[in-house]
Amino acid sequence: LPAIDYKQALGLLFDGNFYTSSPEPISENTVVSHIELVYRSPEYDMATKVKKGYALPFYKFYVKLGEDFDRQTENGTMNTYGAYYVCAIHPEYVSFDESYFHFN
Repeated sequence: LPAIDYKQALGLLFDGNFYTSSPEPISENTVVSHIELVYRSPEYDMATKVKKGYALPFYKFYVKLGEDFDRQTENGTMNTYGAYYVCAIHPEYVSFDESYFHFN
């Protein structure tokens, strides 16, 4: 399946096409601090005890959440980051519903 590069994924992120459990929305002033390529494992079928489906690649974008989420420690400020996921497969070739994602 055709993949997208991180620049295309950034465009999708800023267009609101992402998955997250983060409380902060993405705005035009959002700064992405780090990018990783990660894989979402297929669902585990308890009845057959095997995983069904495919592992899908996602770009994981780390975004600093802002001063309201920072923690002060005796060694300085500890910043808090949110994780935002964009599928690395071109959107024309893959579809899934919201139940595909589980956040802890």
